[in-house]
Amino acid sequence: MSNYNLSLTGTQVNSALNKVHNADGQPTNGSQNMITSDAVNTAVNNIGFDNLESSLINSDLAAGSSSNTISTSAAVKTYVDSNAPKSLSSGYTLLSQNTSSHTGTVDADGFLIIAYRPNDTGDRSDLRIEIGGVTFPEYESSYLNSNIVTLPIANGESYDIEITHSNYERVYFKEFSWVIIILDTITI
Repeated sequence: MSNYNLSLTGTQVNSALNKVHNADGQPTNGSQNMITSDAVNTAVNNIGFDNLESSLINSDLAAGSSSNTISTSAAVKTYVDSNAPKSLSSGYTLLSQNTSSHTGTVDADGFLIIAYRPNDTGDRSDLRIEIGGVTFPEYESSYLNSNIVTLPIANGESYDIEITHSNYERVYFKEFSWVIIILDTITI
């Protein structure tokens, strides 16, 4: 067996061995002792949002993001509500049918789809559309033609549609919906 010269005293060696041999069962602030692997596992598995440093929590994504922070769900929702792309949702909502006057207010962004067909008497159909106080030019259609007009409309805007000399009228609403795409991952 070889001899090794240690630069530590016997008391120092004994103290170091005791820190390993008598490892703490849980992490303790200020302790100089080692901790057991069970203590490490428990501490890592019990990391919660409320015990993270406040500098790690991002509550305003509009102010910028960092790969060193975790965003709150409220921050993500606010950001998505303001910035997320939209797509058309499936299905249509029938707002009105077979009446010559259609009025209302929509509760989401989307499109109004107006379908109408002239009556069989040979009269021309006339269509007048007003959305959010703006009147679109009048449309005229020939005998027995079917017509579809699609116009965008914003959440909260009112509409007023008048169709004359038509035997088929439908007003539909096609809503936009949110598309959320997660592009970032968090590593702790």
